[in-house]
Amino acid sequence: MNCHGVSADAYFAEVAAERARKEQHAMPDNGKLRWGIAGCGRISNDFVAALTTLPSGEHEVAAVAARDRVRSEEFAKRFGIPKVYHSYEALAEDDQIDVIYIGTVNSEHTKLCKQMLHHKKHVLCEKPLTLRLQDTKDLFAFARQNGKFLMEAIWTRTFPAYKQLKSEIEQQTIGDVQLVTANFGCNAPNVPSLAQRNLGGGVLLNVGCYMIQLATLVFPNKMPTSIKAAATLNDDGVDETTAITLQYEDGAIAQFLMSTRVELDSAARIVGSEGTIEIEAPFLAPTQMLTPSGKYHFVLPFIDEKFPTNFINSAGLSYEAAEVRRCILAGELECPWMTHADSILDAEIIEKICKEIKVNYD
Repeated sequence: MNCHGVSADAYFAEVAAERARKEQHAMPDNGKLRWGIAGCGRISNDFVAALTTLPSGEHEVAAVAARDRVRSEEFAKRFGIPKVYHSYEALAEDDQIDVIYIGTVNSEHTKLCKQMLHHKKHVLCEKPLTLRLQDTKDLFAFARQNGKFLMEAIWTRTFPAYKQLKSEIEQQTIGDVQLVTANFGCNAPNVPSLAQRNLGGGVLLNVGCYMIQLATLVFPNKMPTSIKAAATLNDDGVDETTAITLQYEDGAIAQFLMSTRVELDSAARIVGSEGTIEIEAPFLAPTQMLTPSGKYHFVLPFIDEKFPTNFINSAGLSYEAAEVRRCILAGELECPWMTHADSILDAEIIEKICKEIKVNYD
């Protein structure tokens, strides 16, 4: 028996291979990415609100899961999500979902990532991906073993301003970078996710990660030769205010100040031998940037007022969602703007800082 000149064995082998490819990437034929949402907190709210700015033919929120039944049902009603689960395992087992967005407290990230990857789901997990360097390495290895996309949701890297920044650095429009500075501060010392060690609290893990990723973007693939830090810890042993100085082999310095006790201007500067780039506040979700060639202004997508958001410029979460879809459709296992190596380097620097300021998540 032949099918269009191809032997039956070869034909059915190709059919099986095509089925395996579809299962591997878990995408429907129409290219619509079907999202499952793990956690119904403030960041999950903003992520789903941002998804509403993208074409409905490309993204669909198929299900949401949370342990709190009332909150999960309210969340589903707010956004018109058809399925509600009251356990993360049930969400993981849903074969009509392609990718999971994890927006739970930090201390749950590692377990949930493993659970979702085990059930052959792609994963976009909020920062920090894990609380420990080794867990970060293990998760990326596990994702690759399962042939699934995994990204730490450093949404900053997918903003147009940061893509322009990366281009400016690569083209050396400001010469050799000598200094990177950034601040971020908010008066929120009693927010549990920031203040409690068992939840993965602390200003370094929750805010400082944005500064560390800025350093590793400007100085790619480079581990600082010197890491100095000082911090004020709360009664639970996590940092409320932290000052960090990183120095690199060529003498360049990155200096960061962050706090959950006081308000600080959240701008950033990159100073080179031939000019300066200024990222206007908020540097972690920027719309404006000043370079030697002029000022850039990037207009955010519009979120309908019926979907109130919690964080500044949350519409920019749509940039990373669109990038996740692009990567999955292309069969890529990591995002080129925030690679596995980027996350591992950031985690290694953060772990060294934690040791310096005596913050321990074990």
